[in-house]
Parts: sequence; structure tokens; C-alpha cells
Amino acid sequence: MSTIEVTLKGLLVIYVSADEMKCTVGFLDKTPPHHGFKISVLKGDAAGTPGSFRLFAEIDAPDISPDLKIEVKDTSKSGISRRDKGVHARIARASGAAGGNEESFLWVLDFEKDLYHKPVGTDLKGFRSLLTVDNGELLTRKISKNKLFTIVNHIGPAQEFGFVAVESGIDIVLDQPQSTAAFKNGGTPVFVADSQSSFKVIFDRGIPLTHHHAAGNDGDSYYTAIGHLIPDPEKKFFSSHPPLKANPRLLVTPDAACFNGGGGTGP
Repeated sequence: MSTIEVTLKGLLVIYVSADEMKCTVGFLDKTPPHHGFKISVLKGDAAGTPGSFRLFAEIDAPDISPDLKIEVKDTSKSGISRRDKGVHARIARASGAAGGNEESFLWVLDFEKDLYHKPVGTDLKGFRSLLTVDNGELLTRKISKNKLFTIVNHIGPAQEFGFVAVESGIDIVLDQPQSTAAFKNGGTPVFVADSQSSFKVIFDRGIPLTHHHAAGNDGDSYYTAIGHLIPDPEKKFFSSHPPLKANPRLLVTPDAACFNGGGGTGP
């Protein structure tokens, strides 16, 4: 048995099809300054031993295709699931992770379920690239260290939304001897995994950790790709606040306003 561990960082929207057989991740085209786009691939042994992973490939923004795919075959389970059962079934955004729920997919801010409670609309032209995955479990990999706030139409006081996912991911398990997973960058194969090796694939549409920045409103950029069904007077814009005990000289990265988004069933 081996695994494909996908990590998603920065400004992106995660969609799951209505039949839960496909996940699509849209990486924003227009982002604030200092946001990059890079794909890193690491290869390790079948057991996924931490010390076994070595850099396998890197793809920088100019070479990243608009069409990215991870196609999985011959596993015992099919489709897309979410880590939101058991201890992961409930979260408290006001107080943060507790009781082992730090990997719950519920930490990912869903614009339709969490923010507007109705369809928000998607404009595919607002995405630089689309990643399609047909198998795996969605989860949160990292929760913000500060809290997200919203303000309606830039008017009035900001309302606390709470802690959010700033890194999410998809865990794919190749649990049969014949199981495979192929990652393609457009028409170019990047790797074909089998039961003899594990891979980590990191899609980074965020700010490099070497660039420290103050709490901001990066999440407002989501409205370049989603939200056209929401009237302008109803739109909620974003800000964030560092932890109360934060050292003011150590600016927060990644910031809550650079959260991962969710958008319903999507394209």
C-alpha cells in the first residue's frame, strides 16, 4: 500500500461534484502581490517513511498547464470523501482546534455553506489552472494562527468569523497491488505512482514563508473568480487580526485572510 499526499496552499477554491466522484481545485489567476504559483513533487518509499522523501520534480508558474489531473485507478474505494466524521464532525471557529479535530475539512471556508447560505456563482476565467482529482479524502493540513473577520460591502464594523484553513489537502491511498495514480501537467505525465512508492504533491498559490507580511485582505481576490450571483451590497470582504499574544515584530504568515476556499459543486 502507498499514498499520494496532496497539499493545497494559498488562494484557491475547492469544489466537489454533486455525485462526489470528482474534486476540482481552481487556483486564482489574479492575486495580490508576492503570491506565487509552484508545484513541488517529492517521492518516497511505499510506507511513506518521512526520511525517504526526495525532490522528484518542480514546476514553476510559466510551465504550469491550465489543465492539471490526478487520475486514480483500481483502488478499493472510489470517489471523493471528506474528513468530517467522528472527532472531525464539529469545529469551533471562535476557539480553534480541540479534541483532535485539526484535520477536519470543515475548517475550509465554504462560501456557499458558511458565508452566504446560497449559490455564489463561479467564473472559470478567474482561475489560472484547474486541478481535477477523481479519488481521495479531503482534509485540512494547517489552521490559521490568527482569526478571519468579514465586513459587508466595506461598511460597518468587522464581524469575527474565526479560525480557517490556510492549507488543505487530499489523501489518496493506493491500497491494491494493481492500484495506480497518474499526475499530468496538461498532456505531460509528471509521474505514475503504484503500490511500490509514495508521493507528496504541493500546489502553492500563496506567499513564500520567507516573505513575512502583516495581516491583510488577500481573500478579497476570490471575487475575481466567484461571487457574481451575490449583489454587491451583500458581499462580504475580509480582514484578519494577529493572535493577542503575538510578538508585533513577528508578522503573521500564512495569514487567515489567505485562506483556502470552498465553493459548492462548482464547474
